[in-house]
Amino acid sequence: MHLKTVLSAADAIGSLINTGTRPEDFYSRVEDILLPYLDSLHGTSIDADDHTIFTKLTQKFEQRFMEDVRSLNVLDPDEMTRVTEYGQQIVDFVDKIQRNGFAYITSDGSVYFDIEAFEAAHNTYAKLEPWNRNDTELQADGEGALTKKSSEKKSDADFALWKSSKPGEPSWPSPWGRGRP
Repeated sequence: MHLKTVLSAADAIGSLINTGTRPEDFYSRVEDILLPYLDSLHGTSIDADDHTIFTKLTQKFEQRFMEDVRSLNVLDPDEMTRVTEYGQQIVDFVDKIQRNGFAYITSDGSVYFDIEAFEAAHNTYAKLEPWNRNDTELQADGEGALTKKSSEKKSDADFALWKSSKPGEPSWPSPWGRGRP
């Protein structure tokens, strides 16, 4: 745990006691401590096959997004698609990429896109933004701060197509084990 996280939580607790901070503000300020704690207590009790629990969570943000879009006078989409509704199609697509030799599987059941193999087959990977080809800051940002860094990646530039799921995370069956896009 980082010192900044602890200080932020202490400040949030102090403001709750001294000023009567709204619960929403309090929880958003202590989530870096509270969420990992709650996950350690109850994360494994969540049914990862019941995707409705995750859909309910995202619907709030989807609704806010649509309100913002409408306020900009943008028309609603004709069809709304959600990744949770296409688990098997994503598995099939990742499997095809792997069978074509452009992805590899790690021991935990994650699947990474193999940029070197893709380029060795005379494809251009960084076609849209070639100046970003070896930008390590962008690569780190793409991996995400919460991602457990895999020492099994062939290259730092390779990225996850499929991640093995931890208990309590949404998951779908796949040839590589339970996981998520």
